[in-house]
Amino acid sequence: MKCLKRSFNYQFFLIILTTLVLTSPSINAKKHPLDHARMGSHGMVLFTNGSQLFASHLPLYQKPHNHQLIYLIDTVKKQEVIAYLLTDETALEPNHLKRMVTILPQPFDLNKLILNEPLKVSSTVFKGHFERGGSAWFEQQNVEFTTLVFNQQVVIYSADKNLARTDSHQWAVIDVPTAGSINQNKLYVHIINEKPSFDAIVLGTACPEHQIASRMNMNTQIQTDHLQLNLNCKKQTLLYFETQDFTE
Repeated sequence: MKCLKRSFNYQFFLIILTTLVLTSPSINAKKHPLDHARMGSHGMVLFTNGSQLFASHLPLYQKPHNHQLIYLIDTVKKQEVIAYLLTDETALEPNHLKRMVTILPQPFDLNKLILNEPLKVSSTVFKGHFERGGSAWFEQQNVEFTTLVFNQQVVIYSADKNLARTDSHQWAVIDVPTAGSINQNKLYVHIINEKPSFDAIVLGTACPEHQIASRMNMNTQIQTDHLQLNLNCKKQTLLYFETQDFTE
């Protein structure tokens, strides 16, 4: 009887020990399923509302780049970049073509930005598009992503019959407070979907305060290198417009 009791106690001890081992955080810790899934070189375009500096990820249809992201950023060259972006603002040629600024950060996991995790990364700042003839302006600049403004996965709805196709001109509407301004300014960001589509960011100045919708379907007049929205804002400025990556 004692032998049977001793055997039972030993088996019970093994069960408890096994349970502790399997549930121990140090042993059973698993990496986040998204860890390093979007590791790569993630180029971005910079734009400004006159006082703040934004970075918009240059998305593609293919992973790991199939995500639209906009962040407020900080860098020691912030004021210099803003001044450059605002130069010749009234020129005939749109500033999004004449004064484009892009950055190419060192490789990092885009999931850090998708999950709104702190990120500071060394980057090269280019005048122009870094893949289309742009020239390096500043190198090894630490860029800190401070505030998430927009986060949207690029979804090709037609690939899944269970998902309804979105309107080809659906826009996200984002409030943008501007220091020293009493105007109601907004960013309008085009929601990318299946080809042909486009990536575009428009700044609306002195927009109606009652406009509270976070997304809107709007008539959009599209030209080769420009577009016009049907807005009630006093002024609209096209900050970025890209079609090539979404029509080929």
